[in-house]
Amino acid sequence: MRKGFHLTTVKNTGVLMVDIDRVLERTLKTESYDLTKYKWNRKSRVSKSMANQRKISPPYSMLKLLNLLMIDEFHDGCVDAIAKNTVKIFECNNAKVQSWWDDCQTPPKFNKIDLLRQLIKYNSACGNGFLIKLRSLAGAWVGLQRLLPNETEILENTNDQGFLVPDYIQRRNMVQTFFTGKDVIHMMEETFKSQAWGLKSLPIAANVEILKELKTLDYNNFKNGLFIDYLILVEGLLDEDTDDTDETDESGFGTIKEQFEIAIQNKKQHSNIILETGDPNVKIKVEKLRKDMTADGQKQLEDKYRNGIFAYHRVPPRLASQETPGKLGGDNDSDLKIFYFNKVKPLQEALASILANEFNNEFDWGVKPDEFNFGNLLDDYKNDEERFFDQAQNK
Repeated sequence: MRKGFHLTTVKNTGVLMVDIDRVLERTLKTESYDLTKYKWNRKSRVSKSMANQRKISPPYSMLKLLNLLMIDEFHDGCVDAIAKNTVKIFECNNAKVQSWWDDCQTPPKFNKIDLLRQLIKYNSACGNGFLIKLRSLAGAWVGLQRLLPNETEILENTNDQGFLVPDYIQRRNMVQTFFTGKDVIHMMEETFKSQAWGLKSLPIAANVEILKELKTLDYNNFKNGLFIDYLILVEGLLDEDTDDTDETDESGFGTIKEQFEIAIQNKKQHSNIILETGDPNVKIKVEKLRKDMTADGQKQLEDKYRNGIFAYHRVPPRLASQETPGKLGGDNDSDLKIFYFNKVKPLQEALASILANEFNNEFDWGVKPDEFNFGNLLDDYKNDEERFFDQAQNK
């Protein structure tokens, strides 16, 4: 029995059974860390016990959400495309900000553009991007370094008006380092599940996990000649079986075995089959992987779930190196325009607002968000005629 995903087999018929609720509740649940077991890297304003009491747990595991990038290459490609097209350059019409950026200090092997891209990347992957402000001995803000979401603890703290102004702890290699809220830049995707944490990629977590299982089936098919005929998707929790037949297990597959066997014997069945269990909170769908000898049902199913990933991220498939049948050159670049105006530009505006607030709080330079320029991906795809027209218009 696999944790999170429940695999079972009907006699003489290969079946993959997936319980979507268990994917979210078991495979993505938050890890629990005891900060009292970690050593302090430097003097802290809170005790070990107080740090544990003030800790705000994320709604889901940030590490497991980030691991989804390693499971599916298309999910990773979408997130990478978002990050690289959001921050292509850094320019600011405020001379003081531009001068600060030119002199900005970063850790070895990290350039400044990559740090901002990672802020966007992690925000897009798990809903939280963090950067730490590097300070001189005099306390002046002189540089930036990254803070990984999976190594971050958020501590509850409020100001005089009662607003949440959290502090942060970096947790790494059994050592923890305390940072006040003013020393951390936090870009978060709003969610109703937490006031302190953002949340992202949850709607496609099941897609990524299902694709992972389908890839496993592909490998098994290659190695052992295994053919899977049906994929059963279960949304909700089935009651455990009470009989002792060979096909029963704790996933409750026995409750739908009879209906399933009747359904697959129907020669006039469709490619998708819906089964009923009598429980309105449980939905069961059967996907037929091999419709006939010539159709590749499993490939079609993989494309269906990958298209769901592209739709969620709003990324044109060609930006993630995915061919679109019949649209090799795109639809007059309208897909790029939709991606830019509906995905990239809002992220650029959010980043500009965050940086403007940080510079104003630190230096009171009167920075405005519209003074920042992070580049426009549409410029890279203009043809010679469009570039000549822009030059003529002094754009």
